[in-house]
Amino acid sequence: MADNQIIEYDPEADILVINIKANPKVREDKLLDNDIVLSLDEKGELAQIQVMDVLRRGLLKIVITLLTKEPKIKAIIESK
Repeated sequence: MADNQIIEYDPEADILVINIKANPKVREDKLLDNDIVLSLDEKGELAQIQVMDVLRRGLLKIVITLLTKEPKIKAIIESK
C-alpha cells in the first residue's frame, strides 16, 4: 500500500472507509449486495471502498491488528 492511503472508521455510522487514491473525487458509487460500496473516480477507476457494519462483522479488530503491523498506512480510528 502507498503512503498516501488512509483508512478511516466512523464509530457512529459503523463504516470503514479505505481511500485507494489520495483525495478521491468520487463520480459514482456501486453498492454491492454485501453492504460494501465501491466508489469510482472520473476515469471509472476504484478510488475508495466503504464497508458498512464493521463491528457487527468483527472487522475492526482485524483492521487494528493490520495497522499495528504496517506503520506505513495512515489511519484515523475514532472511538465512541
